[in-house]
Amino acid sequence: MGNNIGANSLKIKHELPPSLLGDAKEAQSISAEIFLTYESVLKKDSVWRRALTTGYQGRNIGIHIGYPEHVAEEIVPNIPINYNHAKSCSNWGCENKISGHNLLEFHQANEVARAVKNVAPKAQIYSTPNYFPEAPNTAQTPIYIGIPYLTNNDVNNYSNAKHDIDNYVYHNRVIEIAPAGEIYTWDNQNLYSQGLNVITVGAIDPSTTNYLIHNNIDRPTISNITSSRIDKPEIANFTNMFSPEDPMVNYVGYGTYTTYPAVYWTHGAAALTAGMVADLLQYKKFYQWHPEVVKALLISASSGKVNNANTFLKGNQRVSNIAGHYYPYFTDLYKYNRSQYWNGNNEDHFINEEIVLYEHHITSGRKYRIAIAWLSSGDYVRDFGIIPQDIDLEVCQDDRCYTSNSAKNPFEVVEFTAQTTGDLKVTIKRYNNEGGRVLLGYNLHEFVK
Repeated sequence: MGNNIGANSLKIKHELPPSLLGDAKEAQSISAEIFLTYESVLKKDSVWRRALTTGYQGRNIGIHIGYPEHVAEEIVPNIPINYNHAKSCSNWGCENKISGHNLLEFHQANEVARAVKNVAPKAQIYSTPNYFPEAPNTAQTPIYIGIPYLTNNDVNNYSNAKHDIDNYVYHNRVIEIAPAGEIYTWDNQNLYSQGLNVITVGAIDPSTTNYLIHNNIDRPTISNITSSRIDKPEIANFTNMFSPEDPMVNYVGYGTYTTYPAVYWTHGAAALTAGMVADLLQYKKFYQWHPEVVKALLISASSGKVNNANTFLKGNQRVSNIAGHYYPYFTDLYKYNRSQYWNGNNEDHFINEEIVLYEHHITSGRKYRIAIAWLSSGDYVRDFGIIPQDIDLEVCQDDRCYTSNSAKNPFEVVEFTAQTTGDLKVTIKRYNNEGGRVLLGYNLHEFVK
C-alpha cells in the first residue's frame, strides 16, 4: 500500500511531552506516521477472509484487558470515545476527570478494547482494577486471553510484576499477550511483557512492514544475580489502525487536536494478536488453556517477514534468528500445523529426560519450522534466578540434524528445508531439570504456498 494517503489511510498526529520526544527529527517522524483502516489491515493479514467472513469471530472467548483502576472502570469497547470532558482538567488526579498521563492510559485501554472487537467482534471483553482475574475459567464467558497494561520497566531484575504474571499463567493457563512497550518513556515500558510465560508482541507499520522505531527490544534478565537474558519479543504484528466510520474526537492530552480514535504502537499489535488468537480458539478448541502451545504455534507458524528485522534487532545479541522476525497471517494459524502438548508432573512424559516423536508425510523441498515452548514457575525463577527446566530441540531427517539449544529462552525453534520424503525424528531433551510441572507445547508448521 506504500505511503500514499488515500481512502484507506491517513496521517495521525501523536503528541507526547517534549521531554519524551527526543530530537526534532524524531518528533517529526512520530507526527508523520501512516495509519490504515482496520479493514485494510485485516485483509492484509487474512483475518478478513479466513476468519471474519467464515464465522470465526471470537465467539464464547473471554479476553481480559488489564489497566489501572482509574482506567479499567471506563473501558467502553463498542461506542466512540469523547475526550472533551478532560479539557478543563490541567493536572493529574483531577476529581471526576481524566487528564495527562491518565488520559493517555484511558485512550490506550479503550482503543485496545475496540481493536480487539474489530478483530474478534463476538469476544467478551472484561476489565477490572485487579489485573489478574481470579478463577478465569469460571467467568460467565471463560477468560482464555489476557492483555496486560503498560507499566514501568526494569530489564535488569526479575521483578514482582514478572513473577506475578508468570505464576498467573503457570497456574491458570491464560494466554497472556503483551505489548512489548515503547522506548520513549519509562512509563510506557512493559514489565509484564518480559515474563517467561508471556507472548510478547512488537509493532510493525502496516504500510511498510517495518518495525516502528519506538519498539522496546531490550532483552530482559530472568535473574537478579546473573546476566541471563531472554529473547523478546517473540513475534511482531501490525498496529496503527483506525475506523473511518467512527466520528472524529477531540483528543486532549499533552496537546489538543481532532482526529479519528485509533490504536497505535505496541499495544495495537498486542490487541490485533489477541483478537486473532480469539478467532483461532473459537475455531480450534484444542488451543484453549494452552498458552505453551499457542506460543509454539505463533513462533513456528508466523510467515510474514518483518522487512527491517535483521537491522532493527541487530546488536541486541538475540539467540534466535526466527523469534521476533516474523508476523502471523490468520491462515498460518489454522492450516498446515501439527500441534501437541505434554502436561503432567515432573516425572511424566520424559523417558531418560527425552521425548521422542516421529513426523510422517514429509514433502521433499518444502520448508518446515518446529517450535517448543514451556511454562515455568515464577516462584522458582525469582528464588533461584534460572529457568527450572532447560529443554532443547533436535530434528533429524536421514543424516541431517537441526538443533536449537539456547539455554536461556523458554522456547526453542528450528527451521529447515526437507531434502527427502523421509520421516522426521524429533527429540525434545530436558538438559537440566530442577523440578516443576511439565507444561510443554509443540508445533510443526509446514510452509505450503
